[in-house]
Parts: sequence; structure tokens; C-alpha cells
Amino acid sequence: MKTPHTCGRMSIARWKAIKTMETGKEPDRLETFENTHTRKNGTYVNGYTATLIEKAHTLRQEGSFDNEQIFQKVHGPEHPGRVRCAGLGPTPSTYLGPSSSSASINSTTTSNSNEVDALQSEVIELRNELMEAKSEVVELRSGMDQLQMEVDTLKTLFLQHAIFIKPKYYTGMTKAP
Repeated sequence: MKTPHTCGRMSIARWKAIKTMETGKEPDRLETFENTHTRKNGTYVNGYTATLIEKAHTLRQEGSFDNEQIFQKVHGPEHPGRVRCAGLGPTPSTYLGPSSSSASINSTTTSNSNEVDALQSEVIELRNELMEAKSEVVELRSGMDQLQMEVDTLKTLFLQHAIFIKPKYYTGMTKAP
């Protein structure tokens, strides 16, 4: 719902600058909202504005919040790229610092970091398994080389002994009986 201000052609930022020059202290956003949305006779601009200011007064009487926290509770989260009662320059991140959207980013970052930790431990496990598999391959290759050397030795022995063995049936016969 819209809450029109009572500054007329003067912007809220300009009203804030004038009040700062008059009092020597910059009014906070709650003060600014109350003063710029109340008419000279003390009535509020509309019913919605009246409920917002009344909520702010009850929270102020509880005394557990400062004016900035009260303003944020009453008005809710800021719209992207603008800050209520602060003029055209500031954005939520520059005026308010890390906000609720940053909190959700932080919780997402935390859940992402948990996933990253789990993935890193899985990568470490897979690397260990890979190292074990490589060592098995090295052992198998050395065993295969040993077997190949034995086969070569047997071939050599067989060829050496095959030269001395004379066939039972010599040439001229095509079939063995």
C-alpha cells in the first residue's frame, strides 16, 4: 500500500538534510517517516500509515529495539536497489550492510561449504582407491614380466632340446603311422 509523504515538492532526502542542519543530528529513518507522513495538525496521511506508526510506537515502548530495528520490523524488508526514507543514493547493501538477503546467502554458503567438504572427502577416498589400484597394477605387471621371462626361458630350453631330437619318421613320409 502507498504511504504518501507530506513534504509536498520537497524530497524526503532534502527534508532530512534540512533537519540535520537545524538540529545538528541526522534523523533516523523512523523519525523521518513519522515526521514526513504526519500532517501539520497531527493526523496521519492515511489509515495504513497510522497503523505503521502505531506499531512503531508500541515497539518503541517495549524498549528492546533501536529505531532502525523498529523501522525494519514495521516496514519489512527493503525493495532491491532502494532504501525507504534515505533518498536516491543509498542501496540496501551500502546503507544497511549485510541484510536478510545476505543471511540467506550465508546459509546457502554454509550448506554449499558442507557439500564441498563432503565432496572433498569423497575425492580423497577416490584418490586413495586409485593409488591402491595403481600399486596392484604395478605388482601385476612385475608378476607378468616374471612370467614372460619364464616363458622365454622355457622357449629357449625347448629350442635347444628340439635341435637334438630326431624325428622318428624321417623324410619321405607324409603321414605318421
